[in-house]
Amino acid sequence: MIPLLKTARHQPDRIQSDPIANLGVFCYSLTLMYVRKQGPRAEYRDQQGKRVAASPSLSEKYSKLKSLTVNVGYFAPKGLTKYRTLTYDVNLSHARSVFRLDCCNAECVQGDFELTKELSAAAAKRTKTVAGELCCQGWQNSLSIKKVKCNHVLRYQLKLGYRLAKASTGK
Repeated sequence: MIPLLKTARHQPDRIQSDPIANLGVFCYSLTLMYVRKQGPRAEYRDQQGKRVAASPSLSEKYSKLKSLTVNVGYFAPKGLTKYRTLTYDVNLSHARSVFRLDCCNAECVQGDFELTKELSAAAAKRTKTVAGELCCQGWQNSLSIKKVKCNHVLRYQLKLGYRLAKASTGK
């Protein structure tokens, strides 16, 4: 007779005296889960994702900000070859105040581009347009950690719109 295994899915009322009939019950109850080990890139992205999710929305942090349009261009490490460009209008109620963009290098580890400081400085000064260039400080791939920097380039332009200040009426 097949020994009885105690599992979370064990159902004693389905056990029959015939061991062959019980085989389906035991196969069902011995399900194994395979958990894939994360690499350094995935671990870093998970940490950054949690940091972004924990931050307040842009509309909460910058209450006077009315609109934000982001234009970015991704370039090769020397900054001469353009990979792609992206333009989008940010939904201020859903976007988070930790403002970061992934590196275009699919194998980059601990890189990416953080625009949080640039956005914060522009909002504090009520600047309408901010442009600049950032270089990815991550590692080229998981085999070159602590050896070869990624150095991909992001050229960005932030266009900010602000709410009009309400004029106080004096009587």
